[in-house]
Order: sequence, then C-alpha cells, then structure tokens
Amino acid sequence: MQSILSARRAAMVKINRRRRPYLFADLARCAVCGSRYIGRAYWRAGATAAVLRIKHARRGCRERTERNEDLIRDRIGAWLDGWRLPSDVRVRIARYLRRRVAADPHIDSRKRIETAIARLRKQHEWGAIPDREFLEEHTKLAARLAELGPATIVPPPSPEALRLADRIGTAWRRVPDERRREFLTEWFTAIKVAADGAITMVPREQYAPIVYAASEADAVTVGCAGLEPATSAM
Repeated sequence: MQSILSARRAAMVKINRRRRPYLFADLARCAVCGSRYIGRAYWRAGATAAVLRIKHARRGCRERTERNEDLIRDRIGAWLDGWRLPSDVRVRIARYLRRRVAADPHIDSRKRIETAIARLRKQHEWGAIPDREFLEEHTKLAARLAELGPATIVPPPSPEALRLADRIGTAWRRVPDERRREFLTEWFTAIKVAADGAITMVPREQYAPIVYAASEADAVTVGCAGLEPATSAM
C-alpha cells in the first residue's frame, strides 16, 4: 500500500512540474544552434518552492548547461533598469526609420514602377488609352512590383510603448512572471543564450528603435549581462 501511495505522489509531482509556468521556456534559444530551452523544476528537502531551471533541448548542439530562471530574470531586469529614453528620442527614432527605408535594396525600382502605375492611371482617366490597353499594362507593372516583395515599412512606435519603455525597469520588478512573459513575447523575437551564459535580446522590428534609443545600442542585436562569467554585448 505504501509503495502505491509513493508512486502516486511521484506521478503528481511530474504532472505539477509539467504544468508549472516557466518564464523563459520556449522563449530562450541556443545562440549556436537555435534550439529551444525547456523548463525543469527541482525540489529540495524541506523547501516550499521549487528551483526553476531551463535546459537545452536534446537536439541541436552539445550545450547541456542548465540555467537558473531567477538569475536570468534578474540579469534581464538589471539591463532593463538601465533603459533611459533621451530627450531627443523621437528624433533618433525618425532617423532610425529613415535608415530602415533607405536599406531597402529595391527602393529605386519600386519608386519607378509606382510612378509608372500612377502615370498610367492618369492617362486612363484622361481617356488617352483604352480600357484594354490600361488593364494589360497595369497587370504587367503590378506583377513586376509584386516580384520585388513587400516594402520595408516600420511603423513609428506608439506613445504607450514609449511610456512603458521609460518605466520598464520598475514595472519588471513589480509584475508577476505572466506579465513579464507577455512583455518579452511582444517586444522581442528571440532571447539567445550563449554557452558562456551571455544573453542577447533581439527586438521586434516595431520596437527596435525604442530599444536601441533606450539602451544606447545600435546593432542588430542588443545584449545584456549574462550569467557566469558575466559578459556584455553593449
């Protein structure tokens, strides 16, 4: 009877562990192979709460170091604490957005085709070309424009996002892990963890100008202090 009860308790522990909400599970990725990190819970004798860790999935590279979730959370919180929006933040964001548009390799071709389409529409409105000729030429130009792919359009960040960035360090400390996870999911495409524990935050396109301005970084990725040994990409 005792063995049956012990087996049941062990089964319940496994269920509880599997359903436990991890802050970084499935969000954190290996910086080398891109594999996700999965959650693990460890119970110590007499402890009232489990020690939450994340570990590298079995596939991918050979990195198998387990990471303490509390430590990662505190490291990212320390990085967010350092965010400061400069007085000219809107000027910096506008400059960043202009650079993103200028980086479009097809910007000149796109403008030429769009100009040709506009001219074609005016000629059709004036009656200079018949309907059939207009439709044939418009179809050709539209196909050429589609081949270039979508234009690089990054909307300016909302006032709400700017206000959140200005107080994110305080908010990170006060909200529960569910809200922290929502923030990370919305603002970042990836949280990369290197073998030495360094963490690299990759912002989503619409929030990238805020992140770069607030953290005084100007790179594809924004790094923060990692685990031991502490490193920084900023």
